[in-house]
Amino acid sequence: MNMITKWATLIQVVIILLGLFVGAHFSKLSYDEHEKLGHSDLKGHKVMDHGSLDLSGDEKIPRILNLQVLEDPMSGWNIYVEVSNFNFAPEHASQPHRQGQGHAHLYINGNKIGRMYDNWFHIPEFIKDENEIRVTLNSNDHQTFTLGQQAIEKTITISTK
Repeated sequence: MNMITKWATLIQVVIILLGLFVGAHFSKLSYDEHEKLGHSDLKGHKVMDHGSLDLSGDEKIPRILNLQVLEDPMSGWNIYVEVSNFNFAPEHASQPHRQGQGHAHLYINGNKIGRMYDNWFHIPEFIKDENEIRVTLNSNDHQTFTLGQQAIEKTITISTK
């Protein structure tokens, strides 16, 4: 190996290690720290409202049958949502509405945490002892499904004590 190849390899290794260090640091952020980053001030979780889509006239109305929060045996919590007349379609996210498909939005204590593209979502921790978990069903283009003025959603409150 010539000297230039050795230096190039060393630089690549340093860049990879630096990337791993930075990634590990930011993956440990709590939800409070996440909010301090100012994400909610950008076009982020809290401020995005894509409107609603009334499904009152549809033959098969999507429903949330069950919402559970289960402590993960290793760490954190697993959120499970059981649905009917609804197919998770991550491959069509941000595309036009298609009847009976889309994704869910997960909110914890009123803050949007992210999108659910299937029935399960893992979170590393809760920031409070008592937490309100809300899941809404949404179209591919992010509109909240409603029946009249009521969102198709399920809310539960859990204690993590």
